[in-house]
Amino acid sequence: MRDAVSRLPCGLGTRADVVTLVRDSQYVADNVTDAQVNSVVSGALDRLHSEKDPCVRYDSSQRLWTYLHKRRRPQDFYCRTSRLRARLLSECCCRGDLTSHSQPQASTLFPRGKAASTR
Repeated sequence: MRDAVSRLPCGLGTRADVVTLVRDSQYVADNVTDAQVNSVVSGALDRLHSEKDPCVRYDSSQRLWTYLHKRRRPQDFYCRTSRLRARLLSECCCRGDLTSHSQPQASTLFPRGKAASTR
């Protein structure tokens, strides 16, 4: 779905435009009805719109969807992913005990010598 929205001309389009781009995808079976594709696109756009870092925005006055990540570089996505991964890692238990909610120790995340040798 993100791929279809990212291919909107100038990053703007209606839901029907997104449905057309999804239909053109090689991953959609030919026997899927227009109503099914329309339903999936509608739900997916709503989910993309409500994410923490949304990639689309809906302009209700013009009835257009806008792709917001048009100017992002691949490095920008990597930085956001790395920060999220680091935060999640700091919140989880790294010793395999899923019932424990304690914070992991820095020594278990980066044993001495390993962090310096991978740089």
